[in-house]
Amino acid sequence: MISEGTFPFPRPSALPGTDKSLQDATVLPHVIVGDEAFHLTTTMMRPYPNKQSRHNEEKRIFNIRHSRTRRTSENSFEIMSKYWRVFFTPIPVLMEVVDDLVMSAVFSTTFSGTKE
Repeated sequence: MISEGTFPFPRPSALPGTDKSLQDATVLPHVIVGDEAFHLTTTMMRPYPNKQSRHNEEKRIFNIRHSRTRRTSENSFEIMSKYWRVFFTPIPVLMEVVDDLVMSAVFSTTFSGTKE
């Protein structure tokens, strides 16, 4: 669904903590953070190639921050998957149910009192 462009992403919105009433509020689209294996699209954010980032400081810093974001997301998912085995395989439920399933797992893992 994502690669075909049919995934129902939320509408672009202002960043948290910004004044949404201002004319120049920073409005950004929702994206998925991926690695070099993915094609760059309007919904997929990936790092700059090493050839480009090696000589450009702004691109190098972007790659460092992008990598940190991706690593945080992957680590969080790994911790959650240890407790909820359903995330090791494709989830055979309706798209509307997946949101509730993931949010329930996040809340249960967060508030269960277990420490990683």
